[in-house]
Amino acid sequence: HGEWQESYGVWLRDCFDLARKAVLDVGCACGSIAFGMHKAGMVVHAIDLNNHTVDMGRKRFGAGLASINVCDAVNLHLFRDESIDFVHANQTFEHFRPELVPFILEELSRVLVPGGLLWTVHDTTEVYARQGRSPETEDPTHCGIKPADWWREAFYVAGFEDVAGEYKARLDHHPRSFLERYDWDWFVLRKNP
Repeated sequence: HGEWQESYGVWLRDCFDLARKAVLDVGCACGSIAFGMHKAGMVVHAIDLNNHTVDMGRKRFGAGLASINVCDAVNLHLFRDESIDFVHANQTFEHFRPELVPFILEELSRVLVPGGLLWTVHDTTEVYARQGRSPETEDPTHCGIKPADWWREAFYVAGFEDVAGEYKARLDHHPRSFLERYDWDWFVLRKNP
């Protein structure tokens, strides 16, 4: 944990007006990014499937986070309906099996408040092409590498509106913008009321 996570948290807080908002970090690993968001003033709940990394996160960052738990995104039973303002997923969606994506998006929609936002940065076939990467040489858990339009359609079918255009200038021009640092495909979706 360090400058990267803290700057990233400030960037998200400022661009999405997240001070004192309830955030769910999906695929948190040990919770280092979640802790950076906490330090930036968000109320952060973090989940991951990996018992070992969640245990590490509890020991290191647990006191600062609202919660850090082992939980599957396909069944967010730990969270009430409409209890989260912002869902964060950085380098997570490429791990979702395509057949489970509709169920995961349904759960994310369920826990989001009406008008709540979903922010995801993840690998797509376009990222692979731009970076000269190949599924054959990548992490075998990257089973959800799909075109950006495939993801946009999945979000639309699940009742999310693509609102990236509303946030692009803020994200680009913030002094700590991560879009200048990385070749990312990113999405901002709003849960339809």
